Amino acid sequence: GGTGWIPAASPAGAHSGAGAGALIGAGHQNLVEMDEALFAEIEGDREVRDDGWLRLKVLHKQATLAAALSILDKGMVTKLTSASGRSLYLVEGSMPVPYVCFRRFCSCPSFMMSVVS
Repeated sequence: GGTGWIPAASPAGAHSGAGAGALIGAGHQNLVEMDEALFAEIEGDREVRDDGWLRLKVLHKQATLAAALSILDKGMVTKLTSASGRSLYLVEGSMPVPYVCFRRFCSCPSFMMSVVS
């Protein structure tokens, strides 16, 4: 038996952190929904349209976006999908073991420093 995860090629999702307070929390939820809608659109089309680039730039820091696109361009992301349809991403980095990324979490130091802290 295998792990139950099936590799598939797909762009990785970006990370979104949680905000504090009722207004920030509500605003954060809207950003998360916008992010989810954008990534669903990209995954369905298999490309980013012009308005999608603008939305990516609004939703994410320029340096973070540039680093994520570079990782994708280098083919360093593998999407794994279980038989139940749940997905995770393995991202190659400077460590010998790939980072594990879900929709709103990544084991990489960058995520920990920029989102969690």
